[in-house]
Amino acid sequence: MQEVRTSAKPYAPAPVALRVETDLIEVGVVVRGHDGHAISGLKREDFVVTDQGSSRELTYFAVETPGVRSVNPQTAVSGGAVASPQTGATVEQTGPTGVAAQRRFIILYFEDFGTNSGDLKRAQIAGRRFINEGLDDSDRVAMFSTSGDFVDYTGDKARLVAAIDKMNAHPKFSEVGLGGCPRISPYQAYQISVMSDPSAIDAAMQEAGKCASSGDDSDYAASTRSAVATQGIQAQAEITWGQVRIASQAILDAIGRAMRSLQAMPGRHLFLLVSSGFNSGTLERERDQLISQALRAGIVINSVDAKGLYTQVPGRGPNEEINTVGALPVQTFRFETSSAGGAAFANNQLMSDLAQATGGLFFHNNNDLPYGFRQLGSIPEVSYALGFRRSDAADGKYHKLKVTLRESKPYAIQARPGYFATPLGSSGKAEPFERERALDREVSGASTLADFAAKVAFRMERAQTAGMVTVKAQVHVAIDNLRFPVRDERRVQQLKLVVALLDGSGNIVAAKEGTMDFAMADATYARLSASGINAGLNLDVPPGKYRLRAVVQEAVDGKMAISL
Repeated sequence: MQEVRTSAKPYAPAPVALRVETDLIEVGVVVRGHDGHAISGLKREDFVVTDQGSSRELTYFAVETPGVRSVNPQTAVSGGAVASPQTGATVEQTGPTGVAAQRRFIILYFEDFGTNSGDLKRAQIAGRRFINEGLDDSDRVAMFSTSGDFVDYTGDKARLVAAIDKMNAHPKFSEVGLGGCPRISPYQAYQISVMSDPSAIDAAMQEAGKCASSGDDSDYAASTRSAVATQGIQAQAEITWGQVRIASQAILDAIGRAMRSLQAMPGRHLFLLVSSGFNSGTLERERDQLISQALRAGIVINSVDAKGLYTQVPGRGPNEEINTVGALPVQTFRFETSSAGGAAFANNQLMSDLAQATGGLFFHNNNDLPYGFRQLGSIPEVSYALGFRRSDAADGKYHKLKVTLRESKPYAIQARPGYFATPLGSSGKAEPFERERALDREVSGASTLADFAAKVAFRMERAQTAGMVTVKAQVHVAIDNLRFPVRDERRVQQLKLVVALLDGSGNIVAAKEGTMDFAMADATYARLSASGINAGLNLDVPPGKYRLRAVVQEAVDGKMAISL
């Protein structure tokens, strides 16, 4: 038997899996007329819900207005109580139409990782006006930002305005990517590394062929440069997209934490998200988790695009350097101009989805941000809660939902786009799941932790890929203070190691994850307990100044050690 097994792979934060603990799927719906106002008076029989194209019988129906959820009599149970759509438990009604809510609780969330300073300044002006002019005396507002700025729920307008004034942008990625030649933007990096878009790859290749450092123009040199450029472009795209994805993951995590504070408040819940947009591609499960979290807590999410009326300069802006010999290649120019709309759509997709699925509004393509704040600072006049029993096919896949009206009317319907059919009873995995999330937070953090001893050392070598260097990191872990349970006469444990290089702004430039599985005889355990164990991970990065960070987590108790 192999006593120690090792493996390594590129590091990526653990995906968030939505765990549905009831077989009732609730769908919040807002039906709006052409003027944007919510339509009232609809009944259960007016709605049709399809799950993966199959019609579902509605077993739960409620009408919600600011302050009241009126439950359909068919969902009532004996004793004057009604079935909760979230848990299946019952709650007592205080009156014939529902429970009157208390004050309104609002989160004003400034997303400052993907928002530049100019957009944030305009949003701050609009936010100040909203605080001073758009709130009732009974409203309680909390302010959050992705970078950690926070003001707890308060009605003190002066305190909220002062907090808004102190905010600064903390962009975690640049729209020009890593810079240099070829220039690969975050969206182009996404198209290359995730979508394998041939036009995005060709645009980068053509630009690489005209980079100022091309040198020898012989056929052999050109062929060699092409092969090297292909590897370098893929590596550059993966590093750039990795930075964006990690930043986007951090944004979604922060939004989720803010929503958890809101769902504990005893009243109506409004979440106002302000952002210039960010690409949330490959994070569909995390998006669905936020949507379900909001629906369960009765949170309406309204989104403001801080860019306002956005005009894209064809190709590259006049102030952007072009490091090519001669003009920018036609293929590169064509891709950059044709993909502008796709990039804007990708950056706005999450804001649009969150608003659409929770009955909120998405304010965009408009420079009047103060008007947008006023328009969005309200909860829909009426909304509907629909519920159906999901099928027995808990296949773990994403199920598309569609809500329509039986009679065709010129109304716009807002509802969640779908859900993940995770098997019931999966909550038993919550503890290791939370440990993975804790490890992810520490990788991009700045704190030190020493539940056990771990040290990291490194050396640098020239990488096989042109324009890159290899950082060879070695992590030494003392295992003598870790628990190794005995199973089948073997001492078992697992260590997960992540080594990351971060730039001066705290962005993860490159990261590698390693796993060590132990099933050791007593003699091996005694020897390694005395000497410790070593693990090596290699990272390829462009030359530059970085901070090396190593995080080690053991599986039995979830203890961690962080070495800088």
